[in-house]
Amino acid sequence: MALQKAIPDGSLVLVIGAASFVGSHIVNEFLKKGYKVRATDYDISKASWLASSQFSSYTASGHFEFICVPDILASNAFVEVLKDVSAVIYVAAVVTKPNPNDTIPQNIKGTLNCLRQAAKQPSVKRFVMTSSYGAAFNTISDPDVVLDATAWNETAVKMAWAPPPYDASRIGPVYKASKVGQEKALWKFVEEEKPPFVVNSVLPSWICGRLFNKVQNPSSAILVRELFNGQERWLRDLGVCKFFRFCWEV
Repeated sequence: MALQKAIPDGSLVLVIGAASFVGSHIVNEFLKKGYKVRATDYDISKASWLASSQFSSYTASGHFEFICVPDILASNAFVEVLKDVSAVIYVAAVVTKPNPNDTIPQNIKGTLNCLRQAAKQPSVKRFVMTSSYGAAFNTISDPDVVLDATAWNETAVKMAWAPPPYDASRIGPVYKASKVGQEKALWKFVEEEKPPFVVNSVLPSWICGRLFNKVQNPSSAILVRELFNGQERWLRDLGVCKFFRFCWEV
């Protein structure tokens, strides 16, 4: 007996941040499995290839559409794009900057904006947010660290919010601290607001695969090129693993 899918075949899925490396692969997988996809990103000049090139056949068949959402911080940013969707895949994030004030609050607000609007849409049954291994732990080995749903990378948070100067060395800690902030906001919302959909977060580490378009940010797939050029330190520091947080019942 076949298992019943939480999101039936042919349902409409919303992918926010679809022009990113991870986002575009998520779109691709949903389309291949027969779902309809509504994709968003903030800059149409950097994302129009999704509909006009990469997924043009799905665009023609009505299974794919792209909508520009220029500002995820606007309180009504997601009102229109959420209509009639069954699942939301939230991959969006502002560009990480060395100053935590320019990254962390913005990513938290964008996540909460989407959650609040999704909770008003009766069609939404699932909400998945892409986080990072960096939200749970630092890459420095520590046998006393227990990794579970209560683990947070407080070290990165302290480093991110340390006093200036804000130089390039801050980008890594700020990125991880931003994911800590996003996830904590996500689970606090779930606990307090009890939205009518199931929520999950996924914490990937090294993500590898082909780029669909040269304008994409390659994410951690750039490590393949680094390894080819003899740069091994990043791979040793990062490790290849994935962690998941689940909230099955809301």
